[in-house]
Amino acid sequence: MSCVAATQSHLTSGSEDSNIHVWSIPRLLSLTSTETHEPLRTLAYHRAAITAVSLGHSGSTTNICVSASKDNTVIVWNYHSGALLRTFLLALTPLCLAIDPCDRGVFIGFEDGSVQLAEFIQPDSKLNPLYDTNIQTTPVQVTAPPFVGPSEAGFGPTHCIGLNHDGTKLLTGHASGKIAQWDTARQCFSTEVSDLNAPVTNIFMISPFPGKKLTKAATVVKPKLAEGNYTFAAQLTGQLESNRLNQALESPGFPPGMLEEAISRFSTPVVASSSEDEKLRKDNEDLRKVVSEQQALLKKMLSKQSKQKA
Repeated sequence: MSCVAATQSHLTSGSEDSNIHVWSIPRLLSLTSTETHEPLRTLAYHRAAITAVSLGHSGSTTNICVSASKDNTVIVWNYHSGALLRTFLLALTPLCLAIDPCDRGVFIGFEDGSVQLAEFIQPDSKLNPLYDTNIQTTPVQVTAPPFVGPSEAGFGPTHCIGLNHDGTKLLTGHASGKIAQWDTARQCFSTEVSDLNAPVTNIFMISPFPGKKLTKAATVVKPKLAEGNYTFAAQLTGQLESNRLNQALESPGFPPGMLEEAISRFSTPVVASSSEDEKLRKDNEDLRKVVSEQQALLKKMLSKQSKQKA
């Protein structure tokens, strides 16, 4: 196994045999001793060792996985179904990957120390090219110019790469021990952040918006491997925040209560108050007065024109 990437429910692993395995984390954590741990599926299309895998940021069943290989290709997969979505051909061997926070493209680090962007979405496309079945089997040559650092910097191969939360800054760790910062908007080298005097093997970007844990373990129970089920007790540490917007966002469709309320509003006739009736009557009288004045003026003009013609 040469590289791994994980979400809360899935783990992907790349290996030297050019295969990528997709695992279920709940199954791996199961304490049932009789269950054999096998991958859910295997993604096999690369022809050389896998150097990096990275997972998209979506929570749906169309979330993507991007893999890099020594065969100088980067492949985008739907790891839930195992479908190959796109193949990108590269001029150099990719060593690391970082997917854009909005899954619009992937930044690739190469063995010569440069960085390149492979875009998934084109400005003039009406359909996301990743899901265009007419071009999914056609490899694409990445033609975007690479990000190149100063020649005197001597970065060496790009071992790891990381993006900040909004995708504007890119950090790369190199074999020389240097950590470089790149401007993704200008697609150029920005500055050298640090020099660790040893190869940098990993960069982990921490979100500035950490999730708040609302529960904590009340007791710690040591599980028995012979028993597949055990009880876990937890207690709330704060108040659960719930409002109509959160309920609508977290629901798979429109919440039933919201639909019932909307239907009742449409079916219930609107009863106007006495003050509203009086205001409406006055507005109608003013409007009739204006119409009468306009009609009288038009009649006078027509009469005047007929006299001039006579």
